[in-house]
Parts: sequence; C-alpha cells; structure tokens
Amino acid sequence: MTEPEKTTEATAAQIEIEELGPCKRRLTVRIPKDTIQAEVARSFDELTDKAVVPGFRRGRAPRRLLEARFAEAVREQVKEQLITRSYQEALEEHSLEPVGTPDVENVEFDPEAELSYDVTLEIKPIFEVGEYEGLELERPPTDSTEEELVQALDRLRDRETRYETAEEATFGDGCLAVVDCEVTIDGESYIRRDQTELIAGQENWLRLLSDEVNEPLMGKTAGDEVTFSTVIRPDFPEESRQGKVAEVRVKFYEIKERRVPEADDEFARSLGTEGLDELKGRIRTELARQKETEAQASLRRQVGDRLLEKFDFELPGELLQEHAEDILRRQRLDLQYRGVPLEEVEKHTGELEEASQTRAERQFKLLFILEKIAEKEKVFATENDLENEIGVLASNYRVRPARMRAELQRRRTLSELRIRIRERKTIDLLLSKANVVETTPASADEPAEPQKEPESPAGQEPSEQAAGDTEE
Repeated sequence: MTEPEKTTEATAAQIEIEELGPCKRRLTVRIPKDTIQAEVARSFDELTDKAVVPGFRRGRAPRRLLEARFAEAVREQVKEQLITRSYQEALEEHSLEPVGTPDVENVEFDPEAELSYDVTLEIKPIFEVGEYEGLELERPPTDSTEEELVQALDRLRDRETRYETAEEATFGDGCLAVVDCEVTIDGESYIRRDQTELIAGQENWLRLLSDEVNEPLMGKTAGDEVTFSTVIRPDFPEESRQGKVAEVRVKFYEIKERRVPEADDEFARSLGTEGLDELKGRIRTELARQKETEAQASLRRQVGDRLLEKFDFELPGELLQEHAEDILRRQRLDLQYRGVPLEEVEKHTGELEEASQTRAERQFKLLFILEKIAEKEKVFATENDLENEIGVLASNYRVRPARMRAELQRRRTLSELRIRIRERKTIDLLLSKANVVETTPASADEPAEPQKEPESPAGQEPSEQAAGDTEE
C-alpha cells in the first residue's frame, strides 16, 4: 500500500511510504535540487567564517577558493545532514515510531539534480488499548497451614542433619560411607576417588552409571570390599560410554548413620531461640512473608495475563527474532554452566527455541501494552523514582549511589531503568483499579504453585536485551 506523496516544509522532501507488513515500512525520500543547493550555500557561508586557509586571515579566504578546496567534504556533509533531517521529519509527519536500526539504501546524490534514498524500518505496533480497568484477579491465600509449618520445621531439621560414625552399622538407607572407589571401563581406570563420601539411595553419585549400583553395596560394613559389574545407562552424558560394561570396586572404611535432630526445645535453642514455641512463631512469620511476596507476584503476573488476553497485535518480526535468539543463547549457556552436557542441550534445541519464541512474544507484547497505558494515564518515571531505584541497586551491590549512577551511565542503561520503573508503576496503577478476589487455600493434595512476576524486556541483562533493563 502506497500513501500519496506529501511535502515537508523544512526540506521540501517528497516522501512515499510503502507498507511491507503490520510493523514494517519502506520510505522512499526525494529531496529536490533547490533544497540541496540552499543547504550547500549555507554550509559554505558557515565555512567562510570559520575556515583557516594558509595566506589568509580567518574568515577572509575567497569563496571560490573554499569551494575548490572543500567541495567534496561539504557535499558529503550536506548529504548526511539532509538524510538525517528528512528521515526525522518523515517519522514525525507520519507518526512512525521506529524500533531497531533502520536500513538506509539506494542513496543517489547529485547536487545538480536531487538526493534520493530508501529506508526500510520496523515500527512499534499500531493498536488501541481499550478498557483495562477492573481486571479480574485472584489473590492466593497467605495464611499458612499446620502442615506447612511442620514441613518448614522438617526442612530446618534436615538442614541440621549430622552423620555420626556407628561401629556396628551397615550401609543402607540413611547412611553415609567413607570409601575408596574405582570404575574401570574397557580395562582403563575411568573414575578413581579415594576416601570419598558415598550416600546410600537416590543421592548416590554412582547412580550416574546405572540404577543397579546400590544393590551390591547394601549391607556392607567398615572393612568390606566389593567388586561388581554394571551396564552403563543409555542416557549417560558421554555417548561413547553408553551401553558399555563398567567394573566397579568399592572399599568401605567407615559407616556413618544419619542423625536428624528432634523438634524440641533443645533443637530450637541451637538455632538461637528461647524454645520450640518461639521457633514456630518465627517460622509462621517467615511463611506469611513468603506467601505475601508470592501473592503479590501472582497478582502482577495475572495483570500481564489479563492484558495479553484483551489486546492482540502483530509484533516487529526482526526485533522479536533477535530477542528470541538472545533468550535462547542465555538458556543454552545457563544449562551448560549447570553441567548439562552439550549433546543433551543440542537434543532439546527445538523445545528451547519454541520456549524462547513464546517468552519473547510475551515480553514484547507486555512492553508495548504497558507503554500505551502509561502514555494514556500519564505515568512517568520521575527523577525521584530514578534516584530511589539507583539507591536500591547501590545497596544491593554495596556501593555508593553516585558510583552506581556513574556505572549505569557508562553502560547507557539509565533509559532502560526508567522503562522498568514506568512499567512497575503502571502495573501498580492497574492493580489499584482491579477487582481482586481472595481465593481459598488449596487442599493438601493440590498445593498452589507460586507464580512469577510478569516478564518484559525490562527484566533482562542490559548487555543482552532489545528493550532492556539494568542488572540487579
């Protein structure tokens, strides 16, 4: 679709706009000879006052000499200035808001004829936000149950678990053994660990080889030595080892039994409280704090969900793809940092790509929706808001606010920080106008899962995002 030609007053440029897609446009710009020559004359007038030419005082060099010496440089400068100015005028006149980097091509410049060029650019989605007040939200319950209290207390007891040597103990569930262990594959030593700890059951690190390694070890005592064979599991990280027979030798030096402290006053005092009642009170307070945090996160995510249900539109394809690739790259690196073999990561590339695309679409749609609502509601990130946010970041990093601001300026992420603040304030506004219904506690068989904050590009690392945010 091509719009009728229009003329801007500043450059007298003729501009044609072709729609290449919902969020993609091509501008064809032509600037006539009169505008070019007027700009060239103005540039030479400025140059006459400033140029220093050997043999002449500043501002006294003949115009003809300046034109002969600086003609090429002035023409190049005029070309760049006219392209920049006419492009900005075209954006303003046609209310285009570009995203990403525009592609300028087919530049033709003849000062005696005209300057013409094409610009291909992606723009922000064009859509209207309708009714967004009164969003229907469900607030998860924040009251903790007796079962949750017991579970939290048990986690504390597990954290304080100790293993104690028992002379008559045999290796079994709940035991830890100090052993020498060697695994041989194809006659070569593959793993050798001396005086290492081995826990019975599911946490046994030897289970990386196969699920059958526990059985030959059960019932052994200090001083015993056992040798057995096992077939390496088909999903073993090293593909070349899969299905091979491994010879395992384990020598037991010491058996330790697991000792979990009783939930009593003595245990409570070891954690710095007066007794079990006070410890339970502190646990209830912490559970309430956690549940309140989870409830707020759930409400904020629901705001995003409701907005995405209400407003649908096309996104800038190239920018979306770049962001999805950024997300995919970070996910792959994260998996590798966590020790997942590269072969395993590659095996799930298709799933990761699909998840990255879905996440990128959600983030960008929320970004544009919240931006529209912020503009309509006149929500801004004030300087005071910015200073407060910088103060929080400075506290997290244990540096002075002035140093944190300087670092953000160096990394050019202050504008992204303002985006984050405005998004948060916009969500706060929507929450204040929402219809929030309190939900009943989930049953013990169906525990409620805590939900995450709504995602947006303003939640990513500044060095790897399309419309980003500063790190926290």
